[in-house]
Amino acid sequence: MGKIPNVNLPLFIEDVFDAARAAVQAAGGSKVVAERLWPSKPIMQAQKELLDCLNREAPRKLCIEEFMAIMKMAREADFHQGKHWIDHALGYQPSQPLDPAIERDRLADALEHAAKNFDALSRTARALLEQDSKLKAVR
Repeated sequence: MGKIPNVNLPLFIEDVFDAARAAVQAAGGSKVVAERLWPSKPIMQAQKELLDCLNREAPRKLCIEEFMAIMKMAREADFHQGKHWIDHALGYQPSQPLDPAIERDRLADALEHAAKNFDALSRTARALLEQDSKLKAVR
């Protein structure tokens, strides 16, 4: 995504609802976020549902996966205040986001490791199948 659009973000976040609302605002607003959260719903319905979820008095709340998706959208927009509020509320020190280059390198290492494991498993499976077919041939 990119930098936070020119919006008025809150100076203080007092609760998880403030954190979620600020994250939605930073990620492009309720219409943009609702469309990304629920692409199969009509946009106006999705936006209304999101606004209801952000209202502490409304019965519908975000599930944890929806909340995390919003926080990730906010991170993509370089907004970290909501995550830092969560850190503080849980008694953690706020941490900085990972550098995308470091994340890319970590993913490349993980993929390389997975490929090596797959090769080893494939060789073992082939050996077992060959052994099994030799046993059947002997019988």
